Amino acid sequence: MLHLIIELDRELLLAINGFRLPVFNWLMPILSDFNKVAPLLAILIAWRLWKGDNHERIMWIGVVVAVIIGDMFCARILKPLVARPRPFTVMDGIHLYKKGKWLLTTPELRALMAASMSWPSCHAVNSWTAAGFILHYSRRWGVFLAILALGISYSRVYLGVHYPLDVICGGIIGISWGFLAATLLERALPANKDPVGTSKPGKD
Repeated sequence: MLHLIIELDRELLLAINGFRLPVFNWLMPILSDFNKVAPLLAILIAWRLWKGDNHERIMWIGVVVAVIIGDMFCARILKPLVARPRPFTVMDGIHLYKKGKWLLTTPELRALMAASMSWPSCHAVNSWTAAGFILHYSRRWGVFLAILALGISYSRVYLGVHYPLDVICGGIIGISWGFLAATLLERALPANKDPVGTSKPGKD
């Protein structure tokens, strides 16, 4: 059964990674580049910290803390525990985006690649943690972050750095942790329920 799942995972990787579109070749590296996405999110959070009330400020600070914890759990515990190699280190014919260039993996190219761990995708864990956390409070902001998380997750497979199962499991871990972290915050600060005033029916 496990062998079948792995084979299906590899076939889905080849299908997604092999489906090339010029607009995706431009967009996917941007979505996966933390240095480009983070400043935009930082501006958004700073704006809401300025414009929002104290309840909303607690929500945005909480999501930042949740993402940091989720990232540490992914990178320092889950990845070393599973130690699954990235696809571009073990498979030929993978379209790989590296240092601003598109490459096609070959045995010669793979021999030059440093070992790197794949499961789960920390990009997926982090983005879906944010989406799950905010969805607990606000449909409007939560849906926006979920769409962004979906794009980021897809980009990791399109760029050849993760298998589909890496991002699917990363998404499940992330959104589960996001909801849990939001619930824990809500219970710790019961007066801060519905911090942005959008979780009640009819608000969005």
